[in-house]
Amino acid sequence: MRDVAEVQREIERHRAAIHALETEIEETRDAIVLPAGWPPAGFYLTFYVVAGILIGILGSLTSFLFHVVGSLLLDQDPLRILRVYGTVFLGPRALTTDDLSFFMLVAVVHFSVGALAGAVFHVLVNRFVPDRPAEQIGLGILYGLAMWVVNFYLVIAWLQPKLFGQAYVLELMPAWIAALTHVVYGLTLGLLQPLGRFVPYRPAGQTPRVLGVAALLLVVWAAPALAQESQRATLVKEGARVYATYCAGCHGTAGDGKGPAAEMLIVKPRDFTRGIFKFRSTPSGTLPTDEDLYKIVSRGVYRTSMPEWSLLSERERLAAIQYVKGFYPAWEKQGAGAPIFIPRPPAALGSPESVARGRELYELLECTRCHGDQGHGDGPSARTLAPDEWGNPQKPFDFTKGRLKSGPGPEDVYRTFMTGINGTAMPSYFEVFAQPDGESIHEGDAWNLVSYILSLRTPEKRSAMAAPPATGEAAAAEPPAAEQKGPR
Repeated sequence: MRDVAEVQREIERHRAAIHALETEIEETRDAIVLPAGWPPAGFYLTFYVVAGILIGILGSLTSFLFHVVGSLLLDQDPLRILRVYGTVFLGPRALTTDDLSFFMLVAVVHFSVGALAGAVFHVLVNRFVPDRPAEQIGLGILYGLAMWVVNFYLVIAWLQPKLFGQAYVLELMPAWIAALTHVVYGLTLGLLQPLGRFVPYRPAGQTPRVLGVAALLLVVWAAPALAQESQRATLVKEGARVYATYCAGCHGTAGDGKGPAAEMLIVKPRDFTRGIFKFRSTPSGTLPTDEDLYKIVSRGVYRTSMPEWSLLSERERLAAIQYVKGFYPAWEKQGAGAPIFIPRPPAALGSPESVARGRELYELLECTRCHGDQGHGDGPSARTLAPDEWGNPQKPFDFTKGRLKSGPGPEDVYRTFMTGINGTAMPSYFEVFAQPDGESIHEGDAWNLVSYILSLRTPEKRSAMAAPPATGEAAAAEPPAAEQKGPR
């Protein structure tokens, strides 16, 4: 066994060797000559501009994802925000276009504006309130709100009416959604400020503080998607109960329109398994939105056995809608169409000039072939129409009497022209009216046709149409009724 004194002497020798090595390290470190101006002193502007651009892009991405997730939670078109903002470039055509280059253009502009605004914010914040994370977050939120006010109520409110005659973005985008989207953008800028702080070196072993921020953002992005699935499953389960209690009697337990009461009904219940819906705000051949279905459930369908279901709560109606969508297997993959844009009715709606022009369109578009010269639904093609998609006989609508199935207002009639009625012989005239040729079809002609259709429903109009034909000299002085232009 070694002597204790010998062990102590060996320890001292090791300590002396360690001290010599430490001295050598210090001498070597002192001999290193750093480049002139390193580490940089003062405000490093170039770095903060570049970092701000990157953070601004992340902020734009976060606000866009926030809107997409929110749209999915509400079962709305997730690209709706791009379509609405795209009206700045295309006007109302942006609401229905499927051109990929259009969406790319809107996305580039969206992220470019976000990047530029992010650079400005990042430079100002790090110049005047550096290393104050709480204040930076608060300023980010205020900055987002300021961007909303400037973008919407100064730039767009002035520019878009000059380009297209109407501020579509302000009309179609609810103010609270626009404000909240900008708040999310500003909040992201504030939270990500530590990522863009210039640090010339970081001591070994120091954990970046931004990891906590990144983890927080990850949770913020992932949580809504998880919550959505859980919420939808609960809603579908509740909808199954509502459907079995109130709907299955007519529409059947399988949603095929063959419930116990179906045989006794003149107008047969809708077969949900086909995915064909007559009354929608979406283009011809597409599925309706949840809002479309909610209106039908809440209002019913006039002149049919489908009642209004005001006795059900709002949640029960929404739950039933989610359950009904499950009868059509391709619904989740196909999704609802993008609602067409319905502008405000013009002041001239219903005027003699508008009605007269509407009558010309009624003949030009050959509405008389099915609906008849006087709008009674007795045109030459009325008796030759094939059965509809459900195998039921088709009879053109008589405009002169009875309630309009999809709603009595001018906007309801306009929507029917533009969307058509799926599963029937009633086509969509969207392509005709949305892109007028300037010769036979003019801008705003759709509202003139609405004027004429509604004029057929007035008592004065019906009396005029019921008057006996002129005879003798009077008859010779007037062209036959079929050749006359203008309202009757």
